[in-house]
Amino acid sequence: MLGTATNQLKQLVAKHEATTDKFELIARKEWRGRNERGEGSVHETCQMIGKRKLDASFKKTRIEVLVEFDVEDEGGSPTGKKVTHWCGGVVDKISDGTWLLPNARTKCYKVNEAAHILWDAIPRINMPACEGVQVLLESKWNKNCEGAWRRDLGKETFGLKDKNDV
Repeated sequence: MLGTATNQLKQLVAKHEATTDKFELIARKEWRGRNERGEGSVHETCQMIGKRKLDASFKKTRIEVLVEFDVEDEGGSPTGKKVTHWCGGVVDKISDGTWLLPNARTKCYKVNEAAHILWDAIPRINMPACEGVQVLLESKWNKNCEGAWRRDLGKETFGLKDKNDV
C-alpha cells in the first residue's frame, strides 16, 4: 500500500457506504411491499424445489396449508364469498396406511398421504386452535391453490427492524 488514505478518500468512501445503505433499505422495503401485495412470496421462494412427498422428516415440524373459507356477514350468515388463508400448525402424526377415511369402513389413507395436525388459532376468522387430519398431496407442494402446503418458515423480516423502518 502506498501511504495512508487522505481525508478526501475517507469522505468518498463514507458517502458511498451511506448511498449503498440507503439503496439497500429502499430495496428491502420494496421487497416487503411486493410480498404483502401478493406479488411473489418469500415463503414460496425459500421452499425446496420440485415435488415433495410427506414423510417422517415432517413429524413435529410446522407447516402451512392454503385453505378456503366461506366469508360470513356480521350476523354469521354466509355471503357467498370465499377467502383463502395460509393456516399453520404442527405435524403430530403421519398416516401409516391404517387410518380410516371419514365415513368409510375399510378404505384408508395411503402411507404418507395425510397428517394429523395441531392447528394454530386464526383470530382473523374467530377460529380457535384445533386438531385434525389433512391430506397433503405431493402434487400440491409449494403451490398457490387450495390444499397447497409447505414448511412454515416463520415471520419474514426482510432484514428490516420493523414495519416503520426508515
